[in-house]
Amino acid sequence: MGTVAHNEPYPPPEHSQQTLPTTMASTSSPINRLLLVEDDLAMVALIKHSLEPLGLHLTSVSTLEEARAFLRQDAVEGILLDLGLPDGNGRELLDDLAGDPLSIVVLTARSDENTLNDCLQRGAVDFVRKPFDEMRLRASVASALRQTHQARTLSRLEAEMRTPRGLERLLGTSRAMNEVRKLLSRAAQTSITVLLTGESGTGKEVAARAVHEESPRASQPFVPINCGAIPSALIESELFGHEKGSFTGAHATHRGCFEQAQGGTLFLDEVGDLPREMQVKLLRVLQEQEVMRVGGSDPIPVNVRVLAATNLDLEEGLRRGEFRKDLYYRLAVFPVHMPPLRERPEDVILLAQTLLSQLARQHGRRISSLAPETEKRLRLHTWPGNVRELKNTLERGVLLEDSTMLSPSALQLSEKSAVSLPEHQPVPEGFRPPLTREELLPLAAIERIWLERALTLCNWNIREVSRRLGLGRATINRRLKSYGWTAPEEETSSASDN
Repeated sequence: MGTVAHNEPYPPPEHSQQTLPTTMASTSSPINRLLLVEDDLAMVALIKHSLEPLGLHLTSVSTLEEARAFLRQDAVEGILLDLGLPDGNGRELLDDLAGDPLSIVVLTARSDENTLNDCLQRGAVDFVRKPFDEMRLRASVASALRQTHQARTLSRLEAEMRTPRGLERLLGTSRAMNEVRKLLSRAAQTSITVLLTGESGTGKEVAARAVHEESPRASQPFVPINCGAIPSALIESELFGHEKGSFTGAHATHRGCFEQAQGGTLFLDEVGDLPREMQVKLLRVLQEQEVMRVGGSDPIPVNVRVLAATNLDLEEGLRRGEFRKDLYYRLAVFPVHMPPLRERPEDVILLAQTLLSQLARQHGRRISSLAPETEKRLRLHTWPGNVRELKNTLERGVLLEDSTMLSPSALQLSEKSAVSLPEHQPVPEGFRPPLTREELLPLAAIERIWLERALTLCNWNIREVSRRLGLGRATINRRLKSYGWTAPEEETSSASDN
């Protein structure tokens, strides 16, 4: 396999009219890549010489297997394909690449129309007969690369149009995610301050963007800032801006995040990490709706909606005196909890399939599906890093996988670090599990309520209660004694009769 890269394209002869799109002719980021599949070394050398004026990055291989291996690892804009190869007919590669926005020009010494028409029907965009005319070859290759460029541009624009916006960004059909979308939908149309809570990687910034895109401010800026990633000495300048010369290194006036988000939405990520002295200043801005740049003397009015997020327990921070109560109540007007991925296992495969499609397109890989065993592994993993961990795992798999189906081995999930979960149990009809943390009860309280209800429905028939709840009668009797419950007199005799 040989590679010829021309960083400085030779100028084409004056009589040549073949030109590549300017984006393809860029030498700083060459995307005018051509794969030549030809086993005749003399012909390879002749083709390379003939195509030098186009300034291509040209790679040559001599067999179908080498071509397939190369295309699994690298992206190209066009292929020059000989039909007669040592390990098969070039038409097999046409079939392999059917539906791919990749332009293929067939090289052939044959002249029968049936063969040429068959290649065109299989997806080739043109053919060049051997021995070839240089001008004809250049024109065909330039046209093929232009077609690929146009097809990929159209594909990218269509993908951008299909990209979810607003609440569609929040993927998942679980009850927990349906509740999150419901809450955020109500908040989006107002100017209320939303506090997003949840573990790292649960999608708090995605949720914040969704609220912004669903709001009347959608056409205005969305400005995110990670309060925990900025040194405490710089956070005031980043949030509120600074005047030129206000401190060493302030060589120009800087507009802070509040000013940058004017008319739009400011997202304060990891707001729980703000130093306490900055909490006071942030509270003042939220109350007064104006900022004072560092080194400035005049307040600047701001019209900004604030969304905040944290992976910390701010209520515990209040008890320890680490977070101000007045700021907390200012931010937590409308709290929404983002559930961890382990609490919505039914969403894992939908998320994985969506992310796989995005990542394969991003990295130019032809991976279109998850193997059944891969789906099983994804379901059983606990995902301590949540959606972010899932995305990183899939991205690694996309880069390591050589086939069109993502295998479990490419994921490299550690069985030691990932505890397996049982298959998700469907919710029994008529049973409504808690939807929010506030609705959760201690298991002991739930057991007492459940036992009391079962005794009433079964007329204190201990045997039937035992059968329906799956508890031994001795266990039930111990519970009755611990609760101080005694069967009603008329039901007692009935129960003993049974």
